[in-house]
Amino acid sequence: MLYLIDGYNLLFTGAGRAPRDPDELEACRSELVRLLHRLHAARRGRSLVVFDCRKPFFLFGLPRRRRDGDVEIRFAPDGATADDVLKDLIRETRDAQGATVVTSDREILDAARARGMRCVKAREFWAMLASDAAGTEPARNTGVRAPGDGSRRAPQPPAPPEPPGKQAGISEGEVDYWMREFGIGKNESVE
Repeated sequence: MLYLIDGYNLLFTGAGRAPRDPDELEACRSELVRLLHRLHAARRGRSLVVFDCRKPFFLFGLPRRRRDGDVEIRFAPDGATADDVLKDLIRETRDAQGATVVTSDREILDAARARGMRCVKAREFWAMLASDAAGTEPARNTGVRAPGDGSRRAPQPPAPPEPPGKQAGISEGEVDYWMREFGIGKNESVE
């Protein structure tokens, strides 16, 4: 089984993550690769994950292509998007029935279905990866379906951990700053 994966669509839509800097983004990509290795250890197959490359600073020190065992990572070339690369891969894949496309992008899903490929939406696939990683029994519906199957609701993936600063709240100095910024005195009521 070959999984063609829309990388950032899976991370942002499926996992609900929104990395803010290059290190956090690389950590999210690494976590995805780790989860895919677990998937392939349990179920034979390989993944080809495609990422957009709009902000070159995210790629500082990273090759445009790299293989890590059963997971290949590709970054879209200049002037192209991950969607463009995925559509090309969908057209070029010889064993369409042996491939599964992972994305929530309707245009890519339509192209995959036209070739007879299996399709799974990002949120559903992330739920499957998360259940495999947790060692729990996956939900009955993993979202992997053949063309023409009815649509099904997938279980919600686990929420990403909250940032540490959210638990602590803002400091008294920050409160004072914002009170001044909005012209509110310390003894005034805020309604």
